[in-house]
Amino acid sequence: MTDKNKTLTLLKSIAFDKNEEIIFIDDNIQNVIDALDHGIQSFWANWGYNIPEHKLMALQKGINEFNTEDLLKLVKKPS
Repeated sequence: MTDKNKTLTLLKSIAFDKNEEIIFIDDNIQNVIDALDHGIQSFWANWGYNIPEHKLMALQKGINEFNTEDLLKLVKKPS
């Protein structure tokens, strides 16, 4: 199994070295919290598995839910 903390650190380092941004999107609230703790811009996808306790965790951490419309806006290229 891959060590999540090492992976997040490596991804952030690679993006930094390339002078690029990294955006992390996941439906697992703990993964989003972990990525945020690493200083990675992160969004909590609400289209996957979640339970009321996850919504409470997100609220306590100030993390907004991210829906498919938000994703489309994020990746849509300007005309």
